[in-house]
Amino acid sequence: MRGEEYDFRYTWFLIALFHDITSCKEVITKHNEIEGKQSIENVIKSEKNIYDYKLQSGKKFIPKFPKDFVLRYLKEREEKDRVDHGIVAGYNFFNSMCTIFEQKLGEEEIIVEKTDKERMLMWDKTYMDHFVFIADTIISHNIWFDEKTEKMVGKWDYDENPLNFILCLLDTIEPIKRFCEDKRSTLKYNEVLENISVIKDDERKIKISWNDVIRNRELEKWERWKDNIKKLDEWMKIDVEEGSDFLILRW
Repeated sequence: MRGEEYDFRYTWFLIALFHDITSCKEVITKHNEIEGKQSIENVIKSEKNIYDYKLQSGKKFIPKFPKDFVLRYLKEREEKDRVDHGIVAGYNFFNSMCTIFEQKLGEEEIIVEKTDKERMLMWDKTYMDHFVFIADTIISHNIWFDEKTEKMVGKWDYDENPLNFILCLLDTIEPIKRFCEDKRSTLKYNEVLENISVIKDDERKIKISWNDVIRNRELEKWERWKDNIKKLDEWMKIDVEEGSDFLILRW
């Protein structure tokens, strides 16, 4: 993506949109077994993937985890009747982007389309370099424990993998899905947002606070949400400070 056109909001929109897009089908049951196993098979057989990709500079793209490790991890999850939704979503995202751009561009480097009187749509081959980093972030965002070695695969470091770090951090903090994930929830979306505060008051500091409304009405969910945030330092290079009604994260 050409520097003068870049906007991080575009990056974050695609990551946020795609990273959990297959999470609704993560558990393999007798009702979705064929579909679940087919999604895994599609990943294994995919010809368009980040591991064979060359950047526009001619250099080979280096992913966070090698292809063999990712596919082994995917199969290990399948043995536990799970579809790793990050791996499947990342593969699907990159494969679909490659297919769409190849069909649109053909041998061209850039095509500009006029969609209406005021808007222009640009198809640019350099965008693929952008998409490969997004796909890698989505693929690897749930990989943290290697069952073969029974060890952590390493802690996410903001300076080394900023996109992964931000995704994993915000995916853990985000309260809506924690408190409103099922029909039995006593809290509505607006109530969660009105009674939980998430403030980034420094370049590398976030303060999360809450009031008694959250704790009193959804104690079990509140404890699980808070504990997940407190345990971030187990798999991310981050410091967690706990207060009576707040948590402060620094990295």
